[in-house]
Amino acid sequence: MLVALVYLALFVAFGAWTLSVGLDVYQRRTDSAMVDFALALASQVDMDAHERIREDSQTGSVEYTRLLAPLEKMHLGMHEVRGVYTKRIDDDGDMVYVLDTAQSRIPELRERATAVTRVGERVLMYTIEPELVATVLSGKPWVDAESFLEGNVLLRGIYVPLRAAGGKVVGMLGMDFEESELRAIAAQWGWGLVLPAVVSLGLVSGLLGALVWLLRNELGIILAALREETIRDSLTGMFNRRHFNHSLARHVELAQHTGRSISLVMIDVDKFKSINDTLGHASGDRVLMMVAEALAQCARSEDIACRIGGEEFALILPGTDQRQSQVLFSRVAGMIRRPLGHSGDVGLALSVSAGIASLIPGEDAEGLMLRADRALYGAKRSGRDCVELAMPEGGTA
Repeated sequence: MLVALVYLALFVAFGAWTLSVGLDVYQRRTDSAMVDFALALASQVDMDAHERIREDSQTGSVEYTRLLAPLEKMHLGMHEVRGVYTKRIDDDGDMVYVLDTAQSRIPELRERATAVTRVGERVLMYTIEPELVATVLSGKPWVDAESFLEGNVLLRGIYVPLRAAGGKVVGMLGMDFEESELRAIAAQWGWGLVLPAVVSLGLVSGLLGALVWLLRNELGIILAALREETIRDSLTGMFNRRHFNHSLARHVELAQHTGRSISLVMIDVDKFKSINDTLGHASGDRVLMMVAEALAQCARSEDIACRIGGEEFALILPGTDQRQSQVLFSRVAGMIRRPLGHSGDVGLALSVSAGIASLIPGEDAEGLMLRADRALYGAKRSGRDCVELAMPEGGTA
């Protein structure tokens, strides 16, 4: 029990330290990024025109709109920023508002603003942190150490110097952005947050872990489905040419290594072009599916039936010699051989031809396929609706 309490105390302490360090690092990085952003904005302020606007109080003028445009553009890309404005610093240290995106004609920026200021409005000095003006006049950015409440929004300010043509700092660009809610709560409640925060983080981590597990499973299912799509023929559902090439090479290599027999049956639908031309492509597709169904019914579980192109099919038959392959093809041919519909006086019958080759010592997948192809062409030349066996040297039996 004591050991468990010690571990729990260490866990809570580590959680508190991690939370504190994380908040600090997050705040420093946020502040640094916001300062860089403010400096980039300040570089786009035309100080000469800025002065003319201040002197003439031209809120809403064409000149005012032109000067405000670059500030509006960058402000729109930063949703946590509530206000972007410029102030002129007089010689006596007083500050006067000049530009303010709260004056924008863009509804999103007008609605986002927590305060609306116009050209010439003076800043009440007692509302400003004492060192702010002096720091900015020295050419350094200023980041508010504390948050301030404006309306019902908790904000912090960042201010960077604006320089005249000669390089003298004559004003500042300010940005008010929403304070991190987590940091604001931590500042208010301190250590009272630690235990709930650690428990919450644990629960969130558990939920995230479960979500990741579910996503990985889902991703696995999706990837498996995508893999199936890449190796399957979309019409017949049989394996495609890509899978045929890979499987034939793998099984031939295994057969050469183990000495086990393997045969390849190359099959072609007879007069397929006539079927398409006479009965139409829809009928041609049905013929291909009939052949695929016959191959699926006759093939053994270890056999690999593929559609390798157009009306061409192939059967990879591990552990099978030419005679056994011929018997299997005869069953396929018998199931397929049937009369088809006719158009006019043209009658058609469905049949297939095949060439069979069995692997010989030292032969690779390409050589086996070449011999089976030659045997298939021999069957076609012999009148179709038949099978020929390939001889070892590439001829037919």
